[in-house]
Amino acid sequence: GKAVCVNCEVGMYGPVEAATACKACEAGTVNPGVGESSCAACHKGEFQPKEGQTECKQCQVGKHNPSEGATVCSDCEAHTYSNKKGTAVCDKCESGTDSQKGWMTCCGLGTKYIGQLACSNCEAAKYGPIEGATACENCKLGYTSKPGSTRASDCTCEQAGAGQKMITDNTTNIKTCVCDRGWQPPDSFALSCSQCS
Repeated sequence: GKAVCVNCEVGMYGPVEAATACKACEAGTVNPGVGESSCAACHKGEFQPKEGQTECKQCQVGKHNPSEGATVCSDCEAHTYSNKKGTAVCDKCESGTDSQKGWMTCCGLGTKYIGQLACSNCEAAKYGPIEGATACENCKLGYTSKPGSTRASDCTCEQAGAGQKMITDNTTNIKTCVCDRGWQPPDSFALSCSQCS
C-alpha cells in the first residue's frame, strides 16, 4: 500500500519531510495551525509551561517576562511594579513611592500595601514612616494620629487621664501626656499615672 501523509495537528509540528510522526511544540512555543513545520516562540510578556499547546498565556499582574519563548514569568523586583497582564518589563516606582517583590503598585509614606492594585492610608493611631511598607507603625499607648500620618511625631496625646497633664510644644504644636507631680512615673509619658504613696 501507498503511504498517506496527514497534516500535523494543532500544537504539533513536522520538522522534516517524510517524517513518520509529528512532534509536540516545546514548552515556551505554540502552534495554533494545522500542518506546520515549526512552532512559534511566545512573545515577551507571555509564557507557556506545557508542551503541545496552541496559545501562550499572558504574565499575571505583578509579574513580567522580558524574553521570548519563556516557560514562566518572574515577579517584578523590589522598586518596580506591574499593574497589567502581559508585561514584558516592570515599571519603576515613581519618586516618593516604593514596592517590594511581586507588587502590582507602589506605595508612599503614610500608606501600606494591601494587595492587588491598592495602597491604603495608615489608620488613626498609626503612622507610615517608610515607602513601600506592608504595615504601619503604632503610636505609643494613649496617643493617636490622623489617618495617613507619616511620622511618630504626628502622634499626639489623646487626652490627659487622672494625674496627667497635657503639654503642648509651642513650636511644633505636638501634645504630650506626662504625669503630674506627686504621681508616678514623674514627668514622663504614661498611659495612666498612679498617685505616690
